Amino acid sequence: MTTPSEKQAARGILLNGLLALPFGALFFLVGTGLFVFYQAHPDLLDLGLQNDGILPLFVSQNFPIGLAGLMDAEVFAASMSSLDSSMHSVATAWTTD
Repeated sequence: MTTPSEKQAARGILLNGLLALPFGALFFLVGTGLFVFYQAHPDLLDLGLQNDGILPLFVSQNFPIGLAGLMDAEVFAASMSSLDSSMHSVATAWTTD
């Protein structure tokens, strides 16, 4: 939101675009892998489940106890990181501009 020069702003936008592609592909592959898994094992899927509950269901059913907890911590950390980075950007723009 704020950079010292337009050149650094352009570099930041370019870097964001370059990093968004691999992460987008990673999310696509996770979703595709879950689709393939539950096509092969439809008996493990709860039919009344919302779409955003499929990954937590997979983790709780197929990961060992320690890794399932670690996955929960990772999801909470990523959520908190996304929220606080946008709050920080808005606060910086508000106080700087």
